[in-house]
Amino acid sequence: EVECNRVGSSGINAEYGVRGDGDGEPNPGVVTEAMVKEADEQQQQQVSASTTTGNMDMLAIVTSQRERFRAKVEVVEGDLNQLKTSYAILQQDNSTLRNDNMKLYERIKFLQTVATNSPPSSSHHSVGEASSADDVTKKYSTQYEAHLDPFSAFNRREKQRKYASLNSAERVTLGIGKMILSDKVARHGVFFYTI
Repeated sequence: EVECNRVGSSGINAEYGVRGDGDGEPNPGVVTEAMVKEADEQQQQQVSASTTTGNMDMLAIVTSQRERFRAKVEVVEGDLNQLKTSYAILQQDNSTLRNDNMKLYERIKFLQTVATNSPPSSSHHSVGEASSADDVTKKYSTQYEAHLDPFSAFNRREKQRKYASLNSAERVTLGIGKMILSDKVARHGVFFYTI
């Protein structure tokens, strides 16, 4: 810094023609404080001007980058809103299709019960079609049963719990009672035996 001041001050002496002892000849060795201050101010102004220019350039770069990022965020937000909308539509379609499948399965069950009451007809389905139809039928049968009676699973669990709490004699009696009550001939036989 001292070197800069000396160089700056010698430039000022030459520039302003500072005189020495008053005899009209320049004295290059004498530098006043005012000249040093003026040289420092000029140097600071040049540095600040270059710094201000650099700051302005940096500000312009950061501002343009911010604008690019803002535009990208707007595009991404638009894409996100479109995805949310399409997701909601797909969810609604999925629930609609599930309900339609349950209704179709209900119709299939009805037609199967009607078909079991009518005389059997020959089947024209191949083995592959039958296995895929069985898979679909199994899938929707469980959903259909759960949809029909949500309390049936609870009732089954309660019956199993009560059956497990019975001792072996009670289990045998319950099994024989169910067998007798489920068969018409067994019911008539027990009735006539008791008379």
